[in-house]
Amino acid sequence: MFSAVKNASKIVLIFLLAKLNASKFKLFDVQFMTPHLASMGAIEISKNKFSQLLNLHIKEKNHFPFINSSKIEDWNILLNYLQETKEIS
Repeated sequence: MFSAVKNASKIVLIFLLAKLNASKFKLFDVQFMTPHLASMGAIEISKNKFSQLLNLHIKEKNHFPFINSSKIEDWNILLNYLQETKEIS
């Protein structure tokens, strides 16, 4: 990811994760584990475990959330997500 503003991609990623979480998505594949992704809550699981989870959750009816950063509701979703992740870590 790249951005014209320093660290903007980090905010975008966290915003996306917050919206996916609020929409009850269960998996987000980051492809490669990095310390940066781990600091945002990423965990490494085996290929077998990922396949099991994917098969379990692929049948769920989720719709990709529309993101509108001009809506206060979306920022509240982000703030709630950050609070939840802070309490977990």
